[in-house]
Parts: sequence; C-alpha cells; structure tokens
Amino acid sequence: MPIRLLDGFKGFLQTDAYEGYAPECRKNGLPSVGCTAHVRRKFDEALKAQSAIGPEKQRSTLAATALKFIQTLYRIERDIKLLSAEAKQQARQSRSIPVLNELRDWLDTNRLAVPPKPTLGKAMNYLHKQWNKLTVYTTDGRLRIDNNLTVNAVRPFAMGRKASYDLCQPFQQ
Repeated sequence: MPIRLLDGFKGFLQTDAYEGYAPECRKNGLPSVGCTAHVRRKFDEALKAQSAIGPEKQRSTLAATALKFIQTLYRIERDIKLLSAEAKQQARQSRSIPVLNELRDWLDTNRLAVPPKPTLGKAMNYLHKQWNKLTVYTTDGRLRIDNNLTVNAVRPFAMGRKASYDLCQPFQQ
C-alpha cells in the first residue's frame, strides 16, 4: 500500500477495518471512516450460518435484528442521496443517529451473551470495535455510509492483477 500518498492529505480516510491505516491516520490527523457494508456482510454471513434453524426462526435471530437496523440506515441513505451535503448531515443527525443509538443499545445488551468465536459473535465484536469509525459518516454530509463505490471501482484492477499472477505461476503437478 503506497501510504506515502497520505502525506499532506487533509480530509477523511474511509477504509475497511485494516489496522495498517491507523498509524498514518494518527500521524496525519485523518479521521478514519468505517464501512457499514463490511458490517452488513458479517451479519449476513452469521444469518446464513444459522440456515439449519429454518427461515421462520432465522427472521427472529440476533443476526436478523442487526441486519434490520443496517437496512434502515441504508434506506435513510437512499432517501437523502440527492440532498446537499448540509441537508444530508442534518437528515443523518435527525434520522440516522436515533437508529444508530438503538443499534448500540442492542449491541451492548446482547454482545456479551454471545460466544465470540461463532460467526455471530465475530460480527458483533467487529461492530463493537469499529463503532466509532462507523458513525463518523453522520458528522459530514459529504461522507458515505460505506466505501462500496471505491471497492467496485478498483475491483477490475485487482481481479486483473490476480488473473495475471495466476497465469505467471509455474505449472505445478
């Protein structure tokens, strides 16, 4: 990762939870913004891991509850996507913050009751550890709830790089 690109940069750095960025954020005074899509993915994996209990019971699980909170946050983002940055920030303060507060209360109530190793425990601990970064987007209307646009933009390059790497590997029997 060419971290030197951050030298002199002023603004926000939105990433996944990779801690390699943390020293640079501190060094350059960059607020770190989390990615709610990564959280959503972890709870989705937890829900899929519970598939043996059947669809009816799945809908009432802790993983499903977390996904409902996240879905509400994304619905708000969809509703406000055409607003100005200032109006987005105001909408997030009035609409998203209460949902985030409910999600935090839910997390604090349930996290310690779930074993940390299964997929649900990992998802809850990930949400807990990333919480401060995940809520930064509500402070500035220019920020996004996730970094999906960036991930989707660089995916073709990463896939091409992987394909090239695979082709360059010596044939192994």
